[in-house]
Amino acid sequence: DKKTKLEKDLDDNKNKQDEVSASRIEKIKSFNLPFKELSIGEDGSLMLQGRFLSEQYWSSGELLVIVPQLIISAMKASGREIEFPFVYLQDFSLLDPINQEKIIKFFIDNNIQCVAELVSVTPTGRKNEIFLRDSKIVTE
Repeated sequence: DKKTKLEKDLDDNKNKQDEVSASRIEKIKSFNLPFKELSIGEDGSLMLQGRFLSEQYWSSGELLVIVPQLIISAMKASGREIEFPFVYLQDFSLLDPINQEKIIKFFIDNNIQCVAELVSVTPTGRKNEIFLRDSKIVTE
């Protein structure tokens, strides 16, 4: 009898969790997304052009460009003022020079401070560059 009661309690709890999860997914699906190519998958995952936003479907370089733009655009679309907009771009070296310039220009045009991790053995000579070696500043 105890086992049957516990199994029933467990099933009831699982059903309640499923209801809450379904409710959350419906709420997420009702969001006004900032881009027409964005959608919400059946499990509530964010999708762009019908593909999940993960490295399985997008290259690291593509995600490096897409995700910060989505975050900033979503924050702006929500009407919330960003007190100190800041983006850290890890693995910036994965982008070719043209896309590096495009993403930096995007952030500059939107008044967003951008710190990009660029792996190099020598300084690039770019404006506002800090060159580190062994976690110490070599040149600014």
